[in-house]
Amino acid sequence: MTTSHGLKTIPIFANLESSDLELLEAVAARRTLGRGEHLFFEDDPSVGFFALESGLIKIYKIAPDGREQVLYFIGPGQTFAIASLFGDGLYLANAEAVEPSKLWLIAKAPFLDLVRAEPELAVKLLAYLAQWMKRLLALVETLSLKNVEARLAEYLLGRAQADGHHTDEGDIILTLDVEKKMIASHLGTISETLSRSLRKLKDRGLIREEGPLIIITDLEGLRKMAEG
Repeated sequence: MTTSHGLKTIPIFANLESSDLELLEAVAARRTLGRGEHLFFEDDPSVGFFALESGLIKIYKIAPDGREQVLYFIGPGQTFAIASLFGDGLYLANAEAVEPSKLWLIAKAPFLDLVRAEPELAVKLLAYLAQWMKRLLALVETLSLKNVEARLAEYLLGRAQADGHHTDEGDIILTLDVEKKMIASHLGTISETLSRSLRKLKDRGLIREEGPLIIITDLEGLRKMAEG
């Protein structure tokens, strides 16, 4: 198995020496998931963390009433489930493939041995965990303090920054590659309310919708909407 080139494209591994990448390669197992297939469930014992090569993974929790809350989506190049390496050693949420996905499993014990031997990697690990803590706190703030239109505007702005395509006319084109019911779950609402919120953004001239495409036509207006 040759994964070192691919692992080097993952930000947390980007500056590792070739010898350390080879050590990771020795403990990295390739995984392939079909659409709708689960990688792990909440409270499963952690066997390691993951780096996504291609596809899309949703991380979610189930409320006592059975409602699904999507915490975030994992795209190519991202790592996830690192927090499960510590504490009680359990996965903190559920992980399911939204589309066919290829990823690496980095085994827990050998990786922690490498962290102990490489202070630079330990610092990167702390920075990574801090980044995800900020992301989760931002999600809590958004769900608690903003209405659905503001949450949707914030989501679209995030997508625009991550993978939006700028046109010569100054618009930004996004492809909604996630089902609307999953977006609704991520925003803490239901599909019908999400559809109404999309219509409101369109009526205000902030976006256009063409099939799976969202065209942001008023970026500043969308930013103001996201501020709530």
